Formats: sequence, C-alpha cells, structure tokens
Amino acid sequence: MTVSNRSGVVGVHYSIHVVRKPNGREYEYGRWTARWHECPNRGGVAWYVTKNVPDEIAFVRATLSLQLKTVNRDEVLKRFEQIEGTKAYEEIVALKKQEP
Repeated sequence: MTVSNRSGVVGVHYSIHVVRKPNGREYEYGRWTARWHECPNRGGVAWYVTKNVPDEIAFVRATLSLQLKTVNRDEVLKRFEQIEGTKAYEEIVALKKQEP
C-alpha cells in the first residue's frame, strides 16, 4: 500500500460522483472504483453506495473486480455471493480498515 492510498487496497479508491439533472438539481453518490493497467474500461469498474448497497459491500465488490481483473459485473456478483459471510469476505473488509 502507498502513502496516498486510503482504501487499503492498491487499485481501489473511493470517490463522490455528482449527477446534475436538467432541472438544476444535483445528487451526490459515493462509489468504490477498481482500476488496473489492462482494464478495458478507461474509468475502471465502479460500485455505488446506495441505501440498498452499503459502503462495505460496494468496497468488497470493487476489490473482487480488481482481484478477478474483470469488468463482468455478473461474474463479480456471483463471486460475491460465494464468499459473503465467509472468512474470505471478512479478510477483504479488514483490508479497508487498515491505516496507510
């Protein structure tokens, strides 16, 4: 992990995405994004934090995207379902809590 990395996983970062509607209203959404050198998506793979998807789950999904090096969201969700509630899941969550 580098000094500038605040997520605990190199290649995964948190950001705020602002959506501006034509009526002038703005909405902010938090998201965890995974990026790697060969990623076909220029901006990486983003997992949004919503009322149905808490911060921890979005972080785990972004980390899985990076580990699997895939932009296929169905593949990531399948793997997420396999590890949810397991030691592997807890190990990923523990990475987020580490201090740089």
